[in-house]
Amino acid sequence: MTTRTSYFALEFQRGELKQVEEQGGAKLGVDLVDLTNAEANAMRRVNQYIIKCAGATVGAAIVAIFMDDANAIDPLVAHLAELIAAGDILEQWERFNYADETREGATQRRDADNVRGRATQIAQDIMDSGGTLTATGTFRRWFYASNQQGPRVTGPMSKGSYFDLTGYTDPWGRRYPGPVDPRAL
Repeated sequence: MTTRTSYFALEFQRGELKQVEEQGGAKLGVDLVDLTNAEANAMRRVNQYIIKCAGATVGAAIVAIFMDDANAIDPLVAHLAELIAAGDILEQWERFNYADETREGATQRRDADNVRGRATQIAQDIMDSGGTLTATGTFRRWFYASNQQGPRVTGPMSKGSYFDLTGYTDPWGRRYPGPVDPRAL
């Protein structure tokens, strides 16, 4: 089993990082090491989110599936990781280029905040639905969302406790009367 190191590989001037260029010289901006660190950080944050949503047991099983390089990642999880990592890189790039400072005639850039906002919306969509679609199109349930019904319980106590007015029988076959119905008092 090969351990996966990221859920999405970032590239300069592609995807969310269209305007971001690789550094031109030593200590002059964002480089490949920054991309690798952002990808690993995004993977850790997505794993933490999965365990928080799905719980310790189910979440750990889902993360174990995703961490195995032989298994496909759910497309929405990969997109979430891309947005988280891209938000970190955009923030670094804007900080390096002073793009977050307002100059005369210029407005403050909000690229990193916009990308993080989209990541937050995806996370909220996962919470609302209770899981994600796998690469094959089946639904991977993380948990039952608040608007969905979970497993059904059957049996004598499925509708709550009640008074059994007929009594009960012990292991030796002796029959005893049931409790007094409080509604009859």
